[in-house]
Amino acid sequence: MMLMRKIRLNISLTILFISFHYSIYLQVEEKDDIETQEITIVKSNKPIISNVFKIRSNPIISDSLLEEKFYIKYDHISVPVVSTFIPNKASPLKLQKQESSFLYNSYFSWGYGNQSQALIDFASMISIDRNQSMGVDFIFSSLGNQENRILRSQQNYLAASFFHLFKTNNYRVESSFKFDRRHINFYGLYSDYDWTNIPSFRPSLIDPEQNLNYLKINSNWEWFNSIVKKTHFNTVLTIDYFDNTEQLINFDSEIRLPVFDFYLELKPNLSYVNTNFVSSFRQNVPVSNQTSLLNLDFQIVNLGAKTNFKFGTKVFYLLGDSIEKTNIYFFPKVKFLYKPSSSSLSTFLEFDGDFNLNSFTTFSSINPYIFPSLKLRPTNIPYKGRLGVKNSFNSGLEFFLAAIYSRSESYPLFKRLPYVISNNDLSYNMATSYEVVYDRLDQLGLETGFLMRFNEHNKFSINTKYVNAESFNEISAWNLPSIEIDFEANFRFFNKIYLQTNGKYIGGRDSAYHPVFLNAEFFDSKPEIKSLDAFLYFSSRLLYQTKSNWAFFFEFKNNFGNNYSRWAFYQDYNNNFLLGLRYKFDIIF
Repeated sequence: MMLMRKIRLNISLTILFISFHYSIYLQVEEKDDIETQEITIVKSNKPIISNVFKIRSNPIISDSLLEEKFYIKYDHISVPVVSTFIPNKASPLKLQKQESSFLYNSYFSWGYGNQSQALIDFASMISIDRNQSMGVDFIFSSLGNQENRILRSQQNYLAASFFHLFKTNNYRVESSFKFDRRHINFYGLYSDYDWTNIPSFRPSLIDPEQNLNYLKINSNWEWFNSIVKKTHFNTVLTIDYFDNTEQLINFDSEIRLPVFDFYLELKPNLSYVNTNFVSSFRQNVPVSNQTSLLNLDFQIVNLGAKTNFKFGTKVFYLLGDSIEKTNIYFFPKVKFLYKPSSSSLSTFLEFDGDFNLNSFTTFSSINPYIFPSLKLRPTNIPYKGRLGVKNSFNSGLEFFLAAIYSRSESYPLFKRLPYVISNNDLSYNMATSYEVVYDRLDQLGLETGFLMRFNEHNKFSINTKYVNAESFNEISAWNLPSIEIDFEANFRFFNKIYLQTNGKYIGGRDSAYHPVFLNAEFFDSKPEIKSLDAFLYFSSRLLYQTKSNWAFFFEFKNNFGNNYSRWAFYQDYNNNFLLGLRYKFDIIF
């Protein structure tokens, strides 16, 4: 290698020497008076290493966490902002030392109390990536037998659900799968009747059990940059202890089309009910019902500076119900809101109609002591209206006041069934269950609402509803209270103590009462009226969070010493309490 380098170097020097020598020779020959001279150039060898040229290229990395840029085009209506808000002069922010808090994605709770009360609760919400998350929820609660009850009265509730959330810059999808199981007993025997007078009455041979199982699948789709704004699908499969089944399917969507300064809103809907009962109340034969309902809600919407209004129509098409004389229904729809710029008080008016499919699933969730076979008819509401005022203050105070009126055809009422002597081994045939009767009902009343937000964590709300209901064929509007009051309060103290309280007041109401006839199945007698007293109850939960992952909680339900009952002869449990622990932790995949 060195030899070759020397040879190349010598050749270069030789060529350089010859070139230089030749140039000098030419110059000398141009002048004859200059003598020819021979010059020898000697130079030392200095080898030079050329620069290294680096390859400048980066590898292509595929990162699944990098979000693609989305180009969103917004179609919006310009609405002037009407506000009387005047900002106060800024004051220096007072910094306060706060205790460190840790957020966890899971928790487990356990509790036990009087009357054999037990609670198990587990929930977890886990983020999969930036776009999606999933969660699970499980809860079990139970209560033991009440004292002085002839038949078993314990009850329990079980719910297990799985849900998934996926969201992007363009849309959002929420899906859930839930199973609910409610275990109750038909223990509501007449307390003023001596059941020992019936020779065949043997409480030990009577099975009062009823299990209501609901399997629910739900999916909600929401688009942010599309004329299709929302799409909702849900289905419910209901199976009870006596093998009665029902399937509900509902699909609805919301479409918005901008038209000048307005937009057109379309809401198509499809509902389906398929019910199969093992036997009826009188004939002891199977009963089935299949009904479909198509609905299109059409309206024009305008959002102005002082006035907002919606007007349109509802169209319903009924399939599969032979009781109704017609199968097409039209209802107007009007919503109006006026808010003057000089006041925060708004006036609103709502007027429309509706058409609803009834189901065993809906009725059993309202009244679990329903007879396991029903006559199902849709409810036609020719018109209903609300007129009122509402206000919202900068201090966090909100309230509304509204007068309401409605007329309903085939309104469902819960009416207690009589005693059936031929089937006294079945608890729901012993005047303990309720049927559904349909009647025309006119309702006139007032609604009020009050909400006070003290801060992000502390608030108090109360809602009242007073209604005077008049039935057309029935003696009374069975089991409809004239007044209902709901209240709720949430407070947090020192970032450690949490107090949650909710309560309800239900006014007096009438319930059907059939005397016990031992000589015949007395179906056609007019029931007597049993007046149910008004009652008030509230439940509170006090939780103390320690500096660790553990928390202690205390739950208390108070009915002020009254043996109240929402349904006749079904007295609720007396004052009960529960103590428990909660542990928070993280689940990481």
